[in-house]
Amino acid sequence: LKVNKVVLNLLSNAIKYTPDGGWVRFSVLPLEASGNRITRRLVVEDNGIGMSREFLDRLYEPFSQENRVEIDTAAGTGLGLSIVQRLVRLMEGTIQVESKLQQGSKFTIDLPIVNWPYTEQETVSKQRDDLEPIEERKFAGQHILLCEDNCLNAEIALLLLKDKNLQVDWAKDGK
Repeated sequence: LKVNKVVLNLLSNAIKYTPDGGWVRFSVLPLEASGNRITRRLVVEDNGIGMSREFLDRLYEPFSQENRVEIDTAAGTGLGLSIVQRLVRLMEGTIQVESKLQQGSKFTIDLPIVNWPYTEQETVSKQRDDLEPIEERKFAGQHILLCEDNCLNAEIALLLLKDKNLQVDWAKDGK
């Protein structure tokens, strides 16, 4: 579940910040386990808009977003990469990023995964304009329950979900 969250977040960002005609690539590479137990390398890379060197210093800070003309500031909360970093650390892995303005970004995650369900190296690469959009229409009008105990997180989630034409009830806890 944690690996899925990490990969989906990074792929979502790569797609969001790669203009039409660009590419996004996801690779899973087996590694020889050594003293650190690292057995898999996950790589998410793109040739999108990239990030400035200055922003890379605060990339994983909660709510940090780079202010650039080509970025729609309403596109996110700035929490995704801080969550990714936290999950990778919880799994006792490492994360590295390389990025250059207008050339793209590359995230490399090394993880100690014991039971990997796939046996072969897998690489998926798609052109940005070939990616199928998420079928938001099939969720429009659906009624969902949001359970979130943090008021700020709930407020952000409510705005994002209602923007997708969802009917949302908010509960402050799982009870």
